[in-house]
Amino acid sequence: MLEALACEIPIVLRDIPVYENWLEDGVQVYKASDVKEFRQKLENIFTGEGARMAAPERQLAEKHSLIRTGKRIMDIYRKETSGEIY
Repeated sequence: MLEALACEIPIVLRDIPVYENWLEDGVQVYKASDVKEFRQKLENIFTGEGARMAAPERQLAEKHSLIRTGKRIMDIYRKETSGEIY
């Protein structure tokens, strides 16, 4: 999903709790609860009626990029090992 966000590809996903606190409907992604809603969101994307979300998509992908995640992990290792990495 992060790769699609980074490439600014619209995403339609299930409106379930796992996405609740970090993906907003109509901001980074489109959420749908049933087949009818999925169909409507997809039609909006394909006809160009859906909101353009390129900036929020890219920002979210960059926030969770492998480079940033790697740096955060290294910071944790350094803090926990007092700078010594095993």
